[in-house]
Amino acid sequence: MKIIQRTILLFLLHFSIIVYGQTVYTSLPYFCGFEDQSENDQWKLVQAKVGKNKWYVGSTLDASLGTKSMLVSCDGGLSMTYTEEEYGAIAASRVFTLEPGTYDLSFDYKVGGEGEKTSVIDGLYLCLQPDTGKFQVPYNNLSIPDWLRNGKVKTFSDTHTWMSYKHTFTVSSKMNYRGSFVWRNDDKAVANPSVAIDNVQ
Repeated sequence: MKIIQRTILLFLLHFSIIVYGQTVYTSLPYFCGFEDQSENDQWKLVQAKVGKNKWYVGSTLDASLGTKSMLVSCDGGLSMTYTEEEYGAIAASRVFTLEPGTYDLSFDYKVGGEGEKTSVIDGLYLCLQPDTGKFQVPYNNLSIPDWLRNGKVKTFSDTHTWMSYKHTFTVSSKMNYRGSFVWRNDDKAVANPSVAIDNVQ
C-alpha cells in the first residue's frame, strides 16, 4: 500500500486568499519528520494577516520522534500556545501527484483546544482534496467555509499527549492532491496547548 503525506493549508478569517505555485512532490513513499530544512521549506504556510497565531515548521519545542516538529504558536515560536484575539484559521499544506490506487496517510499529533461531539471550536482540521493549482479561501467568523467543510477528513482537539492517526483513501485517476493541516479557533476561551504535527507519511 502506498504511503503519502498530508498537506497542511492555513487560512484566515475575513479574507479571501489565493495560493499559487507550490512545489509538487511526485516520489512516493514520502516521509517528513521536520528534521530536514530543505523539505521543511517545501511546506506552504498560509498565515493570518490579523492575529498572532502562526505555524512554525522545524520547531524544537516538542517532537514525537527526533527533535523537531511543525506547530502553532502565538509568541513567535517560543511556546506551543495560541490566543483567542481573533476568529480565524491558519494552514500548512503539501501537494502530491498520485497515480490511481489506495493510499495511507498517517502522522503523529499533539493538540489542545476545545472540542464538542460533532464539531471543533478550537482545534486541528485534516483536509484532503484535489488540488486546482490555486486555493481560494473565503473565511468569516459566522460559519465554517465550504472548502474546509467539504475537504475535512477529521477534526482533532483536547488530547494533550502524542498520538498517531492513519487515513486510507482511494484515487481513481492520476491527479495532484493537496493535504492540509488547518488550525481553527474562535475569539473566546483558550484551552492551551495549540497543536504540533510530526512524522507525516
